Amino acid sequence: MSGNTEEMLEDYRRRMNLPAAELRKVRDVFLEELHTGLERSGNSSLLMLPTMVDILPDGHEHGEFFSINFGGSTLRLAYVVLGKGHKEVDRIEESEQKIPEELRKRHATELFDFLATELIDFADRIDIPISGRLTIGFCFSFPVQQISINSGRLMTWVKGFECEGAVGQDPTRLLDDAFRRQGVLVSIPAMTNDTVATLAAVRYRDGQDAFIAAVMGTGTNASYVEQIKNLPKYLPQYMPRTSDMCVNTEWPGFFSHSLPILNEDQELDAESDHPGQHCFEKLTAGLYLGEIARRILLRFAKVGCLFGGDVPETLLRQGAVDSSQVGRIHSDDTPDLLKTGAFLEQIVGINPEKNTHTLRTQVKAICDLVANRSAQLMAATVVGLLTHLGRVDTSQPLQKNVLAIDGGILINWPNYRVQMTAAIKEICGQEVYDNLHMKIPAGGAAFGAACIAAAANNYMRSAGHGYRPPARSVSSYFPPRRPSQTF
Repeated sequence: MSGNTEEMLEDYRRRMNLPAAELRKVRDVFLEELHTGLERSGNSSLLMLPTMVDILPDGHEHGEFFSINFGGSTLRLAYVVLGKGHKEVDRIEESEQKIPEELRKRHATELFDFLATELIDFADRIDIPISGRLTIGFCFSFPVQQISINSGRLMTWVKGFECEGAVGQDPTRLLDDAFRRQGVLVSIPAMTNDTVATLAAVRYRDGQDAFIAAVMGTGTNASYVEQIKNLPKYLPQYMPRTSDMCVNTEWPGFFSHSLPILNEDQELDAESDHPGQHCFEKLTAGLYLGEIARRILLRFAKVGCLFGGDVPETLLRQGAVDSSQVGRIHSDDTPDLLKTGAFLEQIVGINPEKNTHTLRTQVKAICDLVANRSAQLMAATVVGLLTHLGRVDTSQPLQKNVLAIDGGILINWPNYRVQMTAAIKEICGQEVYDNLHMKIPAGGAAFGAACIAAAANNYMRSAGHGYRPPARSVSSYFPPRRPSQTF
């Protein structure tokens, strides 16, 4: 590597690769924000939303359910038949497709019509006749102020969506209306986000040791199981059925001066749809990792030390590099870095004679820093949740900790999970690390949403067919997230 490149890389390593002491600072600030966010009038960058999901599946649920998992760039659908035996899954059918980019800016009616139509077409493809009323678990992974287990109010769009006519509305009602426009009657006994659904999927299949779920894909978020006595802002007219409730942290908005924020991050934020918001997500999630890498590569190119003084035209275009390309480079373990070479030739437009091993090594080093920073920050916040739950106290016999995980990055980037677990070990030590188990649930959040619908249905059956989850009008119990001041 040239001297300038090596000096720049060392500078970026110092700023992006956090030692254990710095990661503990991030964990500690996250804990402070978490505790403040749990308070009714807390002024926190974490919304800490009660989800009204106070019953998670235990493997005894049964019935026939559809599910819709919508929360990013991909729509995932499932048809699930749970048998009467313990953890018995008689049938599961799945489908996924990209959400058309143009729907991100269209009216909400068009977006929800798309969701309903896709489920109807999916049922037709798997030869499930639509007769009577369909029961659907709805996984809706955007900030929702939950009123009951199956209703709430959309607080804001994130992840590049800006559909008019949805903010302030009940997503369950919007979906029900869309099916009615198609002439199909549905029952939606549960609406939740993908983290709670991921937790439910692991609970159904693998038992009750999972208390935290984290998703890292296009966006990122985490939920965990909290004692209701620690939730002064849960809806007081909602009559809980157990002593616990899932809490949606909404950690995309987590902000701290301890976070390793670069000039490139600040530039990305300034040009984003929501400047000054969703700081943690913009540092870590798939929607942004490719763009962060592009901006760093561009900076290296402009000072003349990466591409021999040339600035590839591709790197001047916003969005020209996506996270999947960063992931391929991050996982490039071939001796000649062939995946990285393919990226440089096919995406960046580097001539084969200039596509040297040295250049590939430099580019991989940059992409590794972008991915590893995300993994380290993910580790710090997960440890924050474990610490809050009292599950890292080595003075007591340590319990088995199951972390339910999902999302394209956690599933498809093996080196990302290696970095994340290594950071957890650095922060907590060997004992806690040895008792931590990551579970990727079969069927993912779509299966979990069906399981939550099944658990809600089972409870309603046992309580009588006239049961409706208690609700009340939304008021000021959930304060607005504190905006980032300097991001």
